[in-house]
Amino acid sequence: MFDGFQQGRVDLWEITLCFQRAGHGPAVLLLQDHTRTQATWHHVAPLLAADFAVVCPDPPTPDRTDHEAALDCVALMKSLGHDEFSVAGQGTGAHVALRLALNHPTLVERLALLDTDPPTPDVPPTQATAPIPAPPTEATAPVPAARPTPATAPIPGAAPTPATAPVPTALPTTATRPTVATAPHPTPPPPTTTAPPIPAGPRAPGMPVGRRFFRPTLVLWSTAGGRMDPAAGWRVWCEDLRSVGIDGGHRLAEEAPDEVAAALGEFLGQGTNPVS
Repeated sequence: MFDGFQQGRVDLWEITLCFQRAGHGPAVLLLQDHTRTQATWHHVAPLLAADFAVVCPDPPTPDRTDHEAALDCVALMKSLGHDEFSVAGQGTGAHVALRLALNHPTLVERLALLDTDPPTPDVPPTQATAPIPAPPTEATAPVPAARPTPATAPIPGAAPTPATAPVPTALPTTATRPTVATAPHPTPPPPTTTAPPIPAGPRAPGMPVGRRFFRPTLVLWSTAGGRMDPAAGWRVWCEDLRSVGIDGGHRLAEEAPDEVAAALGEFLGQGTNPVS
């Protein structure tokens, strides 16, 4: 299937990674969707091998994150003597390629992304504001009882005092004013953090917010079915970006290998100016 390619394997930490390689020239790493095999590139890779040193590793196992898969790729390429290289990824392999470029920008010379939408960035969770407690209800203390009137001794020779009503020993206690019901203060809604409107990719989010890749990037996408150009979403991650639509199905590398190989060869060999 990979005519002229050499099979190899390399032991990395707790895994063994198998790969195919062929060709001479600038190094190019080809990554496929995690549900696919190296066969994704079996038409494109031989065409690129005429001008590039092409490496096609096995896809990462499902238990490895994009971050771990990117480290595996760096270790593989360094073990083959490639300190700098370009990366092309298809499907979820494009997300691994982007993670590789974001985490190791000095190693990745050019980045090509095929057949997928941009991933969703990691947005810090919204910080909820603690509710404002309502002030306690104002309770009025009871009015204290009046002091008793002291008894007055009769004055000798004084005129008799007209009969008066007996003076009570104490004034009745003033009734406590009723409690004024206070409406509780409404708790304001917590503030929200709005992420940029980026289409969600097929895998779980995990890309660092605010980090960008500034070297040349190519987005290859299928025009079949009236699909829209995803370049705007990828520009959140990539500064120097060009976008090329190809008439083919979702698996461009398998359904339109000549067009894909031609676009990749031109981009990896000399294309650096961003276009739409």
